[in-house]
Amino acid sequence: EMSRTEVLALLDKLLADIKNITGDADQYDEAERKRYQELSDDIYIARLSMTTANASLAAAPHALYVIVDTSGSTGMRVGGGAECFLDKSKQLLDAILRALPEHVAALRGANAINGAPITVRLWTFDQNTKKEHEVVLENRPDAGLLLGPVRETVKTLRPGGCTNYDSWASELRAAVGTSPSSLHSVLLVTDGGATQRERFFGAIEAIASQPGVGFFQCDALGYGPWLD
Repeated sequence: EMSRTEVLALLDKLLADIKNITGDADQYDEAERKRYQELSDDIYIARLSMTTANASLAAAPHALYVIVDTSGSTGMRVGGGAECFLDKSKQLLDAILRALPEHVAALRGANAINGAPITVRLWTFDQNTKKEHEVVLENRPDAGLLLGPVRETVKTLRPGGCTNYDSWASELRAAVGTSPSSLHSVLLVTDGGATQRERFFGAIEAIASQPGVGFFQCDALGYGPWLD
């Protein structure tokens, strides 16, 4: 679990990277920083599952899943204001997606990850799971342009419907099982409250323990009053 201080440090780093990418430091002022700080007051980040990659996976392709809860409860207003919890999370997701290519380039430059393509999948879920986008990021300077449509879709997300964790967990298990040798990383964004903790963690562990899975990491970014 990350502390609030660590979350703020991460957000500051993301904002700094965004400024470097755009070359327009004046575009992001203290008001922008304040919005992210307000978001950090309500979020909870936890690593749910991780398997250890070995040397044989050094050249394996990457699969990044961004799974966003758009159920009706994410429409609750933050502190009685105009923005809802989903809107707040969308701001953070946009920052992450915008900074992702530069972070990937830095990791590759430090030989922390390989140069294999990264398949970025954006899924949303309420009672059902919708596969919004799938983009392959090649190791090239203009890779960030491919994330434009993904970021635009994030901006259009609206809350509604029930919360069904089993839906996306089933889809994720199938996707990981189809290409177990890939390096699988998952970011789940949710306000929680729909599934018993033990059942949820069991579902995640079942995905990671499928035959042939060498690396699987799932991080949850939780927010709102329904977290347990």
